[in-house]
Amino acid sequence: MDNNAKLDDWIIPSTRTEKLELLDKLRDKEQLSWIFYSFENQDSLCIENLHFVDFDCDGIRDLIYYGFVGGESNRFVFFKGLSDGSYSDLIGVWGRLIEISDNDEFTPLSFTIYNYACCAGVINHIERYVSVWNDSKFGYELQSKYSMYYNVDMPKTRFKKPIGFKTINDKYYLRLNPYINDTIILDHDEEGNIFAEYPKDSEGFAIAEQTDETGRIWWFVIMKNNIKPIWDLYVNGDNNEEPSYYLSWISSRFVQRIE
Repeated sequence: MDNNAKLDDWIIPSTRTEKLELLDKLRDKEQLSWIFYSFENQDSLCIENLHFVDFDCDGIRDLIYYGFVGGESNRFVFFKGLSDGSYSDLIGVWGRLIEISDNDEFTPLSFTIYNYACCAGVINHIERYVSVWNDSKFGYELQSKYSMYYNVDMPKTRFKKPIGFKTINDKYYLRLNPYINDTIILDHDEEGNIFAEYPKDSEGFAIAEQTDETGRIWWFVIMKNNIKPIWDLYVNGDNNEEPSYYLSWISSRFVQRIE
């Protein structure tokens, strides 16, 4: 996940003076506390991470902060501009921006962030957020969430078309590598290269495969979030507690294809 998205096409040109004048009106916004802390310590570089953006395409300037906030992860914060010139908090998420929608000036911004593990965490999350209107009120909702162990083996090639499947054994292991290793000790003393253990009839879809030295064929899969694993290494992440699609490897032997 080395790619980074840029806000450039969405940014409305503004001066440093305009930003500073606006910040004087937003000193009650906790989401911007890092900026004010930096100013108090004679560091104003973070002002460059504050941008005017019309993210809901209503013709009124909104505000976005994207950048460092003093922790191990970047933060992406949205303030909606109102017709009276004030701003309301909309959403704030932790992570690195890896995808952002094109700006056609009519379609609200959508984005994907990479919420990487920090503070001795081992689970990374990819989260996509899309715009919604509830009772004519604009907001953002989590559309999809994918999670993986931080050092999982990633496939080098992909199928032209994914393969849907369900497990047919009572217990089925989702592994970090395309091979079995039940003696390795992971970061927090877990034994074996196992990410999760799934019950019978758990569904997912395979997007790649690899053969190990024994001839066993492994699938790199995305497990659906409609059935909870019997056991897993999963943690929610920093932004929400929604169930996640897990990414890792399974043996392709004891699964039933779903057409």
